[in-house]
Amino acid sequence: MVDANRPGVKTGQGAPIRDTRPAWRAAWRAFGAVLALMAPNAYGQAYPSGRTTLVIPIAPSLAFSVVIRQLADQIQAKTGQPIVFDYVIGADGTLGPPKVKRAKPDGYTIGLTYANPMTVNPYVEKEQRYDPLKDFTYITMLTRHGVLYVANNNFAANTIQDLVAMAKAKPNTVKIASAGVSARVWILQLEEAAGIRFFEIPYKSGADYAVALMSGDADIAGSTVGSQIGLIKGGKLKPIFIGSRSRSPMLPETPSISEVYPNAEMISWYALYAPAGTPQDRIDWLYREWTAAVKDPQMVEKIQTTFGYEVVGSTPQELLDQIKREIPITQRLAKERNLSE
Repeated sequence: MVDANRPGVKTGQGAPIRDTRPAWRAAWRAFGAVLALMAPNAYGQAYPSGRTTLVIPIAPSLAFSVVIRQLADQIQAKTGQPIVFDYVIGADGTLGPPKVKRAKPDGYTIGLTYANPMTVNPYVEKEQRYDPLKDFTYITMLTRHGVLYVANNNFAANTIQDLVAMAKAKPNTVKIASAGVSARVWILQLEEAAGIRFFEIPYKSGADYAVALMSGDADIAGSTVGSQIGLIKGGKLKPIFIGSRSRSPMLPETPSISEVYPNAEMISWYALYAPAGTPQDRIDWLYREWTAAVKDPQMVEKIQTTFGYEVVGSTPQELLDQIKREIPITQRLAKERNLSE
């Protein structure tokens, strides 16, 4: 038995025998604590240990779908864990964020987005289904691209200066095509920068107004380099200017708007985000691995020269700062010009 006055020591014949079981238990607990200290990110080191779902708001046929698949392939090859694409297409990209918002914040559901669903649509819709500043944790801006303005070949203007001169001489006569409220925001920014007014013709999609441009039903429209380069090289459309601060490597002869209006910028971007509350170590891992993939030299070359996107690979904070800069522009224009979706 155990001597109550001397815990751990048994009484009886011969020398006292010490009960070492409590000591072993304490040593085992101490050993576990040491292991935890040696691997402070043990929770994160096991990640990912299963399938990751990437919510995609764009069609598989679009240029950036090719980019995101190639980036995901790199990460799958490195981790041995699958990345499954969940396509949620329509409503100008706003179907994806509510789905990501509702997901478990464990790093196994993340979303791809472009600018509009985070900086435009929530501030012009009648019902705000998600709050871009409260409902998500941001990972990285993968790429950025200027809005390319292209025109019908028979359109008299060949430069942005020509375009502005025509619009000033005859306000509300230059026919500019748009598809969605985000395109309206870019048009209003251009009108403000140049002091002009266009005659806006709304279409359901970019494909619709590409046809309208070639037929002469519209004079000019904003698009992306990647989606219009074939028509431009085929002589069916002509580029007027690009809305970024620098020229596109795919169209080096096409000027940027900043060359004429230094403070003007019409851009979009692609970025990754996760539900609010996703553990920081997993956000750190996602940021590190996805930016490493997009900054791979071969990927940079392909993204910039084949698709016309500028590779960014921003920090989470840099992406959040960009979103915070763009939102007030939409809010102001929505109030002043009665924008609505």
